[in-house]
Amino acid sequence: DHSVDMASLFPPNNEFKKLLDYKIPQNSHAMLLTLAGIGGALACCAAFFFINFLITAKRWREKHTGIKLLLFGLNSILLYYLFLLLRTQAIFYSPAPYKDYKFSMLNIAAYIPFLLLILIFPLVRINLKVFKGSEWGVVARWGFVLNNLVYAVLIGLFVYWGLYNVF
Repeated sequence: DHSVDMASLFPPNNEFKKLLDYKIPQNSHAMLLTLAGIGGALACCAAFFFINFLITAKRWREKHTGIKLLLFGLNSILLYYLFLLLRTQAIFYSPAPYKDYKFSMLNIAAYIPFLLLILIFPLVRINLKVFKGSEWGVVARWGFVLNNLVYAVLIGLFVYWGLYNVF
């Protein structure tokens, strides 16, 4: 009688090793906590910019007041997409943009990473203008910087997960 390690009978499989190392929120606690932290930051920024917009909406002469409303809307959309990422594991393993077997909101939401990628450049440009000016308060200016940093991290995660690989 003897025992043989089954793994030693087969050659190493690089594709399987790559699959094991692929981190998504469903198989990595660190990735899940990162996504939860990003979601929390987006929710706080969305609430802050909406309240700040309501407070400063009377002063439309203040430059870039409408951006606060845009940030609220974009953060809300991204929160919905993060919820979908946590709920639908197939998004990570399917070709981009994700298509569900039957048409649903998920098919439309698959284009949200592209929306963020398009909007990040004008948002950073506006952020620089707002930061140099004095129309916005200090907290709002730094909140805008934090918001753009969260967007940059999200874009990095979307690149890692292949959500921009359309070709």
